[in-house]
Amino acid sequence: MNRICIIACYFGELPEYFEIWKYSCKYNKDIDFLLVTDNDIEIKDKNIKVLNMKLEDLCNLAEKKLEMKISISNPYKLCDFKPVYGKILEDYINQYEFWGVCDIDQVFGRISDFLTDDILNKYDKIQNVGHLTIYRNNKKMRDLYKEDGAIYSYKYVFTQNENFAFDEYSGIDKIAEYNDVKTYNNIRIADIDVKYKRYKLCNYKNYMHQVFYWENGEIIRAYIENEKIKFDKFCYLHFQKKKPAINLKIERELKAFYISEQGIIEKKRLGLPAKEELKTNAPYKGKKFEKNEEYQYIIKKIKQFLKCSIKQKKIWIKQKIYS
Repeated sequence: MNRICIIACYFGELPEYFEIWKYSCKYNKDIDFLLVTDNDIEIKDKNIKVLNMKLEDLCNLAEKKLEMKISISNPYKLCDFKPVYGKILEDYINQYEFWGVCDIDQVFGRISDFLTDDILNKYDKIQNVGHLTIYRNNKKMRDLYKEDGAIYSYKYVFTQNENFAFDEYSGIDKIAEYNDVKTYNNIRIADIDVKYKRYKLCNYKNYMHQVFYWENGEIIRAYIENEKIKFDKFCYLHFQKKKPAINLKIERELKAFYISEQGIIEKKRLGLPAKEELKTNAPYKGKKFEKNEEYQYIIKKIKQFLKCSIKQKKIWIKQKIYS
């Protein structure tokens, strides 16, 4: 039996960085990816399957599989349905031992280096983030969304137009915790902090001078500590709402590229970068500059909160209280 199929649903015009996502997927030959999209595309990589359908078709299929009327007024609402992709698309993943969900605003490293057989054998749910969560492909996990524990029940979430983060901390994660699902949350990921222009992690220690790059199928961070260049590796890098420009031609023989505020840029020399190369590709503008970025981000979030509907405000407040 094949072990894992990771599902991504995307409707509307594909972003430029889709090609980078696809390129990193093909290097994970031991994992299959299922892309559900209304884009008429053909992907030749054997481990990437395309299921072409309109959003309306997916909604109809969801109503049939979930046996209820649902509301998906826009593609972003699909985030709330990620925990039921395994149920909705069960006919396409029945040969796999695990199914998962991911976004396309990310670049994968070597997934199996972090998601080992030992982890897969011990746990039924892996990770607690919407950009990558893996579930054991059995009836219990496909129907997990029905169980108690979430801030809002699936029956309410699936019939409303608002966003509930049901795929993460206020929904399926709380359900898993409440029902003692064997969960592993320690896969090392590079989750980029949306507040800053430069690529800083929101889940690990950062360094004044650090740069991320993909090389021969791996996501690597090189950084300077005590005047020495060091490195660490990650399962994948999540752009976190950034839209990096693609400043290279994506070809089969591409061996390495930088991922930074300057975009996706070819890394011509393999191995750890020299200090000057590191600093050039990921410049540090100082604490004062980044404090101002934090301030601007807070202002932006306040404005977003004030503009949203009263109903959405209540949802966000309740999430803050109970999360």
